[in-house]
Amino acid sequence: SAPPASVLSKCNNVELRVIDVGLVDGPVSYEWSGNTVRLATSMIHGGTKNFCTGNALTEEQVKMCIDVGREETTKLMDEMGGANVIMFGEVGIGNTTTAAALIAALTGVDVATVCGSGASVTRDGINDEIVARKIDIVKEALDFHSNASSLNGNPMQALGAVGGAEICSMVGGMLEASKHDVAILVDGFIVTTAAMIACMIDPTVSRLLLFSTKSTEKGQVIAITTITEIATANSIPVQTKPALDMGLRMGEASGCITSVPLLRSACATISSLATLNDVMCLEMGK
Repeated sequence: SAPPASVLSKCNNVELRVIDVGLVDGPVSYEWSGNTVRLATSMIHGGTKNFCTGNALTEEQVKMCIDVGREETTKLMDEMGGANVIMFGEVGIGNTTTAAALIAALTGVDVATVCGSGASVTRDGINDEIVARKIDIVKEALDFHSNASSLNGNPMQALGAVGGAEICSMVGGMLEASKHDVAILVDGFIVTTAAMIACMIDPTVSRLLLFSTKSTEKGQVIAITTITEIATANSIPVQTKPALDMGLRMGEASGCITSVPLLRSACATISSLATLNDVMCLEMGK
């Protein structure tokens, strides 16, 4: 058996890289994976901090993780000899809470409108107590950061206050992909949050975003709406309707990779499909 990203990448012929930007228990050896799983050149040691009692990340750590995302994105594109599309995913526990905190901090929306059930859903359905606890945690975090109002629209400060290493790294990767005019296939809630932050830093990132999957987390809608507003304010057309709506909760870019056949079909249609005029010219040529 293998995790979702590995299984889906293999069956869809997608090149996969997993970058360790900082496990709580420290770095481990990944030689067994060949070049698929590797340590970042710079890492967070000991995990991020409790954002209810202090900043999750220092200013230096935020910049470091963004730089790591840029470096790893460039490295992968060099290894592939270039790329037309790049996908981002994440592996993290509790990071729907982090994403919800970032969206609430950066947009000023009510915390309850961005907090969902995350991975806590079971066959018995949503546990309302867990959702209520998540709302309380995010409110506690924003209350602690008494300058929370200054986080609104300030992505670097918000990433330090309530962010995560994986989200910072994805922001950096998206900024680098945009620099190289590489399209970005966006996964679910957490990756959409990173995309929103990347657009806040550089609005031109929005021109390259393709949303692969509708998240079960209601906060994704707010993040996509914010991206749309940023793009519109900068006269950038943007596609904001996710291609898939399957109730996915796996993370790991599973929605992105699942949507790859649709993207390939769309590209083939645009590049190769005959128009009515083409067909009529052929018939007249007969």
